[in-house]
Parts: sequence; structure tokens; C-alpha cells
Amino acid sequence: MSEGKLQVYKQNGVKQRPDVGLTKEIASLLVQRIFSGETLYPPERKIELLLTDDKGGKKPYTLSSYTINTWVKRDVVIPETGKTLRSLLDEAREMYRTKKQEKRREKMLEKVEHEFNRTINLRTSEPVIGMFGKIYDKNGQLVRKENPALLKVKMDTAKFLAERLKPDIYGKVEKAEHKVMHFSLADLRQAKKEMSEEKEEEV
Repeated sequence: MSEGKLQVYKQNGVKQRPDVGLTKEIASLLVQRIFSGETLYPPERKIELLLTDDKGGKKPYTLSSYTINTWVKRDVVIPETGKTLRSLLDEAREMYRTKKQEKRREKMLEKVEHEFNRTINLRTSEPVIGMFGKIYDKNGQLVRKENPALLKVKMDTAKFLAERLKPDIYGKVEKAEHKVMHFSLADLRQAKKEMSEEKEEEV
């Protein structure tokens, strides 16, 4: 071990080789590639990174895909964090998938909202067609009639949206529960006896 270099232990308690070149900066750049949708294992089997040099500038650094794979397989730990590269990359991939799914969901919601708007604004009346084509009234206006099928689609859509946007007003009303009252036979006899006694007193 070189002088002044921190000794790192893997999560299983085994000492990590001091010549492992993995650093927090390299790990962060690998995570950024995943977030950008780029692979860590391109056909050329290497990736180009820009690392910070001693003067604060950037210097090119070529990292082999084989090296990355070795670090992952051997559960190499990032010295500055104590976290394995495998777990960090797995978390990054999961976050990337989640973000991608959210974007896909947002696009689908936009399409759904667009279709809802189209349906709500749907014109449900259609021209009346006679033997000689469209029929016009005495003022030259086109005679129209409601299409029941289109009207039903529009009303069903409006009802669906109202129930979800204003559930407190348009939500489905729960059916009232019919409470069943139970009396014991002894209670009924006692009540009958008391009623009889009251009538005798009145007489």
C-alpha cells in the first residue's frame, strides 16, 4: 500500500486492492452516462470520460468496459463513499427506468386529455339527408338532428370526467344501508305486559 493512501475494505470485510482505480468522480460520471441513456458497454468496449486534473481543468480518460465489468463483479467499493459500484449503478438504472416511465406516462396522459377534449367538444348533430341530399329550411339553413350514439358517447365522457374531477358533487352516491333491529322474545313479552298493565290502570 502506497504511503498516505486510505485502506479500503469491501462490504464482506476483505481488503480492497490499493491499485484499484475507481474514484467517486469516475463513479459519478458513469452514473451520468446512465441518466443520459448511454451504455457503459459500447461496441468499441471503452468509454471516454473527462476527469478533473490537479489544476482544476479537464483531462480525457479512457475507461475499458472490461474494467467496469470487473469492478462490478468484484463488488469494488468507491473509497470516498464506502458504497459498491454495483449498488450505485443499479440504483442509477432504476432511477433512469422510473424517470423514463414517468415521461411515457405523461405523454400518454397528454394523449388521453387530447381525446377527452375532442370528445367533449364533439358535435353530436348531423345534417338531415333526404331523397335528394341534404335538407335546408325556408331560410336556407341546413337542417340538423341529434345523433343518439354520438350524444351518448359525449355524455358518458362528461359524466366520467365530472365524477373524477368533482367526486364530492358528481361522485356515485352510496346506497343507504338498511339497519335491522333485533329484539329478544323476552323484551317483547315484557313490553306487551307493560302495555296491558297501562290499559288496566286507565280502565
